[in-house]
Amino acid sequence: MEIGIIPDTAVSGMGIKRYSLKLIEGLSKRGIDDIVVYYSSKRFENELIDMATNDHNISPKKIPVYFGDSYFGISFRNFFQLPKTINESKLELIHDTYSFGPFVNYPFRNRSNTKKIINVHDVGVYLYKYCCNYVNPLNVRLFSKIRYEKIFPLILKNVDGIAVPSENTKKDLLKYFDVPESKLFVINHGIDFNNFHKLDYSEISNFKCKYINFDNDLLIGTINSERKIDNIHIVLKVTKMLSKHYKNLKLILIGKSNKFVDEMIQKFDLEKIVIKTGYISDKELCLLYNALDLFIFLSEYEGFGFPPLESMSCGTLTAVLNKSSLPELVDEGAVTLLKKEPKYILDELIYLLENKKVRDNITKKGIKRAKYFTWDKCIDSTVKMYESILTVDSGC
Repeated sequence: MEIGIIPDTAVSGMGIKRYSLKLIEGLSKRGIDDIVVYYSSKRFENELIDMATNDHNISPKKIPVYFGDSYFGISFRNFFQLPKTINESKLELIHDTYSFGPFVNYPFRNRSNTKKIINVHDVGVYLYKYCCNYVNPLNVRLFSKIRYEKIFPLILKNVDGIAVPSENTKKDLLKYFDVPESKLFVINHGIDFNNFHKLDYSEISNFKCKYINFDNDLLIGTINSERKIDNIHIVLKVTKMLSKHYKNLKLILIGKSNKFVDEMIQKFDLEKIVIKTGYISDKELCLLYNALDLFIFLSEYEGFGFPPLESMSCGTLTAVLNKSSLPELVDEGAVTLLKKEPKYILDELIYLLENKKVRDNITKKGIKRAKYFTWDKCIDSTVKMYESILTVDSGC
């Protein structure tokens, strides 16, 4: 089997990058003859070159971008440069790991026998009317509207297979877009258990000193996000309320800071309670998950939620909203909060923090549940999808 992978039609997205690299690495070990990787972004280059050095069936092909790594530059590459390049190839199948790649135009479909597959990780931007973030510039909203209402339906029509990471994303596509169910393949992503696993206390004690002064401090973590749908303003409200019950409380905001969250921290007078990590490596993130007493994730929409599953795999008590794919993914391995009202969340968290037996039962189930999501399973299911689509083409 000779296939092509396009890993960077998304302008950004760490989750998509992680998935794309795991896919390429996994496929190279499944006996596929040749994997041609068409890429432009520098954020993939070093990893791809390293992979090609170690796995000789991987062939990176860099596509120049004339207008930079912007929405316009990537779109020009996707809709004009890549179709020409792919049409000249003799590959059996091309897999774009995002949903806004080179498969929009009918001439491409008509001129090439190459089977076309995309990933649709989620449709949150569409469902929330292009206003997911605290600040959505008008040009970004208009561009997103055009992509989802004009371009996306054409891509769905032109491709032969669509990989989605959860039953919830499949349900959303069937409900809101004209796509036949036969094109949809539910393939869960995986958790990297080499990076995310339960540690002994001796391994995390020194690390905890970076964030706390006393060993009995209560550590709660969440993702520092500029997305409104992540409800960090509610996390901050609950933190303020919790601080009246627990004087030793610290809230750890994981990841890159932004001014909108910083302003809310000042508004709630939480400067002495909130600690911002900035960017941290997976190794540090594993240590931090293990150090936390609770990880709270109030996102309203996820195609596949990496953070709660990573937290669960580290044996950390995890709480999520009962929204989108999250209850499907965490099952009984995390607390599912039925509503986002601060007083309700406060009462639930106090109950959990005061009941060790309940906490231990949930975290044990969390570790077991997280182990269900492996990259081997993801890659095996992807290869089966390829074979299914190519078999239909051969008439077998």
